[in-house]
Amino acid sequence: MNSRKAVAAAVLIILGVAFGAVARLSAGSEQTSYFDDSTPPQYMTVSQGTSYLLSVHGGQPALVAAGMTASSLSCQYVLDGQTTLSPLSLTAEAEDSKAVNAVARFDAPVDGRIRVECAAYPGHVYIDDADDAPTDLVGLYLLLCILALTTGIGLGIASVRSASHVGPPITTG
Repeated sequence: MNSRKAVAAAVLIILGVAFGAVARLSAGSEQTSYFDDSTPPQYMTVSQGTSYLLSVHGGQPALVAAGMTASSLSCQYVLDGQTTLSPLSLTAEAEDSKAVNAVARFDAPVDGRIRVECAAYPGHVYIDDADDAPTDLVGLYLLLCILALTTGIGLGIASVRSASHVGPPITTG
């Protein structure tokens, strides 16, 4: 029984380390505001009347560092295949918001693929919750890493403890 626990623990720990490595390697390829080196997709799909979050790397503090606030952010959108920029009506997130990267909300004025531009902001702007937003695989890999390592280490400790017990069980009187 102890050898089965030890083998299971080793397999889970190896899986946990593997999931952690995959998460680290995948982090650079996702096109979301969560990763500093990422760039947003050129166009994102939105549905008219649906509310979306506008995000930037670093959220509110990044805007302040650029000399602006979410309420002073002025953005436009352009439909895929067109060149005319149209104003985008934004509602600023509260400055003490717990959102890490989200700075404003907007209701999509059209159906289709749009690109959002905020002329005064020097960084990238993301619609992390767009209809065709990429799946956050790094988050899944990290979750699997944590679950496998936690279970594997716990099982390993149980295996070592049960293996260190020798002799018949102690009984009291």
